[in-house]
Amino acid sequence: MKRLFISLLGLLAFAAVQAQTSMHVYVDGHHYIYYTSQTDSIVFMDDQAGAAGAGTRQSPYNVAGALKAGSVLAEGERSDSVYVKGYVCRIDEFVQPGLSSYYLTDKPTTNRFFVYRSKGLANEVFTSADELQLGDTLIVRGVMQRYKGFVELATGGYVYSHNGRTERAKPQTGGDGTLENPFTCLDALNYTKELPADQTSTESFYIKGKVVSIRETFGTQYGNSTFYISDDGTTTNQFYCYRVLYLENRKFAEGDRQLQVGDEVVIYGKVVNYRGTTPETAANTAYIYSLNGQTTATAGPNDNANDASAVPALGRLEFPKVKGGNTKVLIHTTSDSYAGGINYAVEWDINKKSQRWTAYQMNKGFQGSAGRYTDFLEDPDLSASERLNDTYSYYKGSGFTRGHICPSADRQYSEEANMQTFYYSNMQPQYYNFNAGDNYGSPWCRLEGQIRTWTKQSSTDTLYVVKGGTIENDQLLMTIKNQLRVPMYFFVALLMKSKQGYKAIGFWFPHDNDDHSADALGQYAVNVRTLERQTGIDFFCNLPDDLEEQVETLDATSVKEAWGVQ
Repeated sequence: MKRLFISLLGLLAFAAVQAQTSMHVYVDGHHYIYYTSQTDSIVFMDDQAGAAGAGTRQSPYNVAGALKAGSVLAEGERSDSVYVKGYVCRIDEFVQPGLSSYYLTDKPTTNRFFVYRSKGLANEVFTSADELQLGDTLIVRGVMQRYKGFVELATGGYVYSHNGRTERAKPQTGGDGTLENPFTCLDALNYTKELPADQTSTESFYIKGKVVSIRETFGTQYGNSTFYISDDGTTTNQFYCYRVLYLENRKFAEGDRQLQVGDEVVIYGKVVNYRGTTPETAANTAYIYSLNGQTTATAGPNDNANDASAVPALGRLEFPKVKGGNTKVLIHTTSDSYAGGINYAVEWDINKKSQRWTAYQMNKGFQGSAGRYTDFLEDPDLSASERLNDTYSYYKGSGFTRGHICPSADRQYSEEANMQTFYYSNMQPQYYNFNAGDNYGSPWCRLEGQIRTWTKQSSTDTLYVVKGGTIENDQLLMTIKNQLRVPMYFFVALLMKSKQGYKAIGFWFPHDNDDHSADALGQYAVNVRTLERQTGIDFFCNLPDDLEEQVETLDATSVKEAWGVQ
């Protein structure tokens, strides 16, 4: 029998090579197939041992079970509709209007079940040839037939389940490709498909998505990477990112973080309808604008950066150097994925029951009309022992207002984001005339408005903001009920990323209840290095050291000129 088996395979090989097709033979109850093409050849069998399943949605056939059930079919005969589960082991073709032919198998057997020109999930056509990948787990639905002696799923079937999903992704569409409203991957696909074959767009667009797979990892020789992104991280509606540069539109360098599957990215560049079949970024025109909310690469020496190995957010540019010890970093996130889902962060001194700073980002996407939340709240991330008991009772009748550090007006993009600004951990006691004053004319209040104005400028990419009040014993105005610390000074540190690069400025405000509405903002402006000496806080520590030195040490006169502050 062994010699017969070998002889049969040899015969099959010779005959199939001549015909460049597949041949089938049944020996001792087994179905052997020799398949060959110009590129490859395989031998396998549909051994019915291990057959399982009932062919229903609740209990689909495995491949062996489908082959066994189909073995009773006569040539040209069709079964009732059945469900078959297996792993994609070979993809034969992708034909318009979005149908795919492929083989399923039961791992690790050599069984193969052919699915002929099926549709994708939800009985809808596949959107691209890349939607189906080797190794994917499928449950297909359709009718089986015997065609030229071979049991297969006839055309008209579809994918009921794809890697556990039974519905197509429903990405939010309507993006216009701007930074404030990036294309989704589906948006990008739809736009690029309308371009003539091999035509590159005249404009560059922002496209957001999650990394699905990586074709070429970043390397230091060419400095770019090729990968797929989609709206939900699956192979549905993938967009091809071809030879994309790293953050800040530069080549990948030694020490940069490597791209990983699941990363959330925003890509910026031109797109092309390659050969009229593959929408993709145009080669050498695109780069990663943001990677998991981070827009700045950190290659190069940086001796004072935060350790972000356990908490990646600590590596973002708005974060000052964390003091540590008896402090706790509170990172408030929202369900909105904008800016990496981070609303703002606070370093909280547990012993002093007070915050050291609030840090957050500002860009055009944070605009909106959510309105003002109506109540003040204890921070849910602080236990009762880490904060004051009934914080409001300390403010009541004290003569001080509850001064927002991250203002309510800076977080209008969602009600949830605005509500979080009313946590007491984001408050410091402020005199009325300092906090707002009549007609909101205080320098502190006017600077908050100016920050929003700078954010809206067309050249502005992102503003990184750090604000707070002094809480060390030698910089206190007083304490309320021997507990609530009232700062003697308030400070603001700003770092702007724009089309021209980076610049930084600091502001140092004495805290009093006088009317300073006639004061110019410029009289409070300092460079950031001066502000660091006054506060003891290392601002923008996550910048590379040479860039940090450059933007923080510019003399005060030049700083004010760069920012247009009088």
